[in-house]
Amino acid sequence: FTVAPGTYDVTLQFAVPQSGRLLLSTAATPGYSADFSNVTTVSVPGTVHGLGTRDLIPAIYDAATPAAAIQGQYLTVHPTSFDVEVSFAVAQSGRVVLYGAI
Repeated sequence: FTVAPGTYDVTLQFAVPQSGRLLLSTAATPGYSADFSNVTTVSVPGTVHGLGTRDLIPAIYDAATPAAAIQGQYLTVHPTSFDVEVSFAVAQSGRVVLYGAI
C-alpha cells in the first residue's frame, strides 16, 4: 500500500489477483462514533450514523488507556439500509468509529 507524495495516487498490491472494493477516506470525511460496554454485538442503524453509504471504514478500540485497536469477529454493513453490526467472540467494551469512504 503506497500513497504518492504530492499527487496522493494510491497503489495497492496483492500477492495474488483479488476482487473487491478499495475504500479511501480523508480526515475531513464526516464520521460517527459510539461507546459500547460489555457486549458481544454492537449495532448501529444507518439512520443513526447518517453516513448515507455502505462504503464505510470502521475502527474499533477497546476501553483501555491508551485505547488499543481491536477487531470484531464479524462486521457487516447492510447494502441498502447501511445498518452496521459488529460481533465479538467474547464481551467487549470500547468505542466504534465509522467513516464514509470518498
